[in-house]
Amino acid sequence: MPLTSCLPPVAVVLVICPILNSVIQSYGFDPVWLGILMIIHMEMALINPPFGFNLFVEARIAPEIPLQKIMIDSYPLRFVY
Repeated sequence: MPLTSCLPPVAVVLVICPILNSVIQSYGFDPVWLGILMIIHMEMALINPPFGFNLFVEARIAPEIPLQKIMIDSYPLRFVY
């Protein structure tokens, strides 16, 4: 979801969930899976550059590791999901 890379997760849940929930239920899927998929996508957006807010938090927690190395090391996490 490209929307989660520029909006906070709470805003995405409040805007997108009601719309997607009715669509998901009309196809017969469980809404719990919608929540699980949205959480995965939001976390992926928070660790992917250029808007990887969690990467900046990680850089402040471990100041001895440069931000560039943290961003380069985060690229394999895209393929885990």
